Amino acid sequence: MFDPYFCPAVLTRNVPKPHSLVLMPTIDSGKTRKQTNPSIPPLVLSATTRKNVLVVGSGGTFQGSSKKRTATASYECGTHSIADLLKEVPELSEIARIEFLGLMQVASPDLTPEDLIHISQTIQKRLEGAVDACVFIGGSDLLALIGYFLELTIQSHKGVVLLGAAIPPTSYGADGFKNLICALNLAMSTAGVYMVFDNKIYQPRYTVKQDATSLCPFHSFAGHLGIFKDSKPRIFYRLPLEPVNRRYFDVKGLKTLPTVNILSYQLGMTDTLFYNTIEHADGLVLEGVGGGNWTRHLGKKITEFAKKSKKIIVVASKAFAYTEAKDAYGIGPPCIGSGFLDASKSQLQLQLALASGYDYQATKELFEENNYNAC
Repeated sequence: MFDPYFCPAVLTRNVPKPHSLVLMPTIDSGKTRKQTNPSIPPLVLSATTRKNVLVVGSGGTFQGSSKKRTATASYECGTHSIADLLKEVPELSEIARIEFLGLMQVASPDLTPEDLIHISQTIQKRLEGAVDACVFIGGSDLLALIGYFLELTIQSHKGVVLLGAAIPPTSYGADGFKNLICALNLAMSTAGVYMVFDNKIYQPRYTVKQDATSLCPFHSFAGHLGIFKDSKPRIFYRLPLEPVNRRYFDVKGLKTLPTVNILSYQLGMTDTLFYNTIEHADGLVLEGVGGGNWTRHLGKKITEFAKKSKKIIVVASKAFAYTEAKDAYGIGPPCIGSGFLDASKSQLQLQLALASGYDYQATKELFEENNYNAC
C-alpha cells in the first residue's frame, strides 16, 4: 500500500537533467490572454471525469535526497527529476491525467527573477491550452514569494496550487507526496493561486515561512483558508478569494526585472550604506521596525534624497503592519508605504510596477490604496 510519508531508498540513484515526461496528449490552443478579471466559478469538490493537470517541478526539498533515512536537515535539494520521482506514486493517475514538466532542479534560494518570469510564462501559456489546472513544486524557503509573483502575473479561471516539502523523499517522515495529492485535489476544484502545506490551504500574499524546523513552517496573517480530510479540501470560505487591491501584470514579453534592492534597519546605520544600496538600483525597499520606523537622522537624508531623485522608495516593516510612510517614525513622503506587504513582496511588486511603466502616483496607489469596496 502507498505510504505518503516515505519514499523508498531506490530514489538515491543518479537521475538525468530536468526534462518533461508527457503522460497525456496536450494541445496548446493559443488563446489570447484576457486583460480583465475573468468570471471565476465557485469551488467544486467533486468531478465526474479526470482532469488534465500540469505538475511543474523546480527542485527544492521535494526533489532532494539524504544519505541517511534519519536525516531531516542534512540533505541536498533538487537531485531527482520530477518525472522519475513521481513514477513512484501510481495513485496519481487515479486522481487526474497528469503531465510532468521539470523546468529546473535547484534550491529555491538559487532562483533568479528571470526564473520567476519563466515559471509564470510557462504556466500561463499552458493554462491557455488544454490544461485544466497546474500544480507547482518548489522549495519552501521562497514558496510564498513565488506564489505571490504568480498571483500578480497569472490571469486564468483555472487553479494554480504551490507546494513543497519539509523532509526529502529519502528520509523517514517525508511529507511531499501527501502535500502533492492534496494540492492536486485543490487545483482541480477552484481558480486562483494557493499554497498547500501540512494539510492546510494558504493564500500566498499574506503567508510567510516562520519556522524552518517544523512540518508546518508557514504562518498566514490572514489565517489559513481550509484543511484537508482524506486529501480532499474542506474550506472555511467560498473560493476563490480575491485579495483587496490585487493588480495584474502582463509578463508575456518580459525577460528580466528592474533592479530593486532591500535595505534593512540596523543599529548604527550610516548614510553611506544607504547611498551604496540605492546607487545602482532602479528602486529601493526600506525594511524598518515597528510600523516601518527608521532612525530619524538617516530617515531625514533618505526623505530628502527621495524628493530630489526620481527613484521610488518603498517603506516596509520587519513586523506585520499596515505601513504608510506618512505615519512612520523618522521618515515620510515622498517615500511610499508598503501597505500589508513585507519587504520581499514589496520588492517584487515594485519591480513589476517599474517594468510596466508605473509612475510615482500609480505606484503609490498600487501600494497604499486599500479600497475594499472595489472587490
